[in-house]
Formats: sequence, C-alpha cells, structure tokens
Amino acid sequence: MFHNCGGKLKILGKVITLIGFIATIVYAMQYYYGAFILMFFVLAAGIVTSWLLGLLVYSYGELVQNTEEMAASLKAIELQQGIKNIT
Repeated sequence: MFHNCGGKLKILGKVITLIGFIATIVYAMQYYYGAFILMFFVLAAGIVTSWLLGLLVYSYGELVQNTEEMAASLKAIELQQGIKNIT
C-alpha cells in the first residue's frame, strides 16, 4: 500500500488533470447557446486550473520518488563502506 508512493502520486496527477479537462468541457457546454463568451472563459480557467493542480500533484510525486531513490542509494553506500547509521 505504501510502496512506490511517488509513482502513485504521479499517476494521480495525470488522472486529476484528465478528469479536470473532461469536467471543464462538460461544464462549459451548458453555456454554449446562452453565453458564448462565458463558455470560453470557463474553458480557459478550468483547463488552466486542472493543469496546474495536476502539475502540482505530479511534481510532488516526482519529489517523493527522487527522495526514495536517493535514500536507497545512500543506504547502499553506507552498507558498502561499512558506515553505521547513528539513528
């Protein structure tokens, strides 16, 4: 469950972006006949917001994944050199 958290967060970032895009398009379609200009504002704001939220979650997942890789590399170096971990 808690293995490969960074990869799962990256997938979640992609899913958030995709669902946000689809929800934005569906929500903007209700303004197609009435307020055509408002539809473009809803589309622009929704797509940018979805992209930014997805990018934020994806970036955090990348950060977590890189941190896990660095911790594993440091652990291997410690074992190779025989350094004991104080903590």
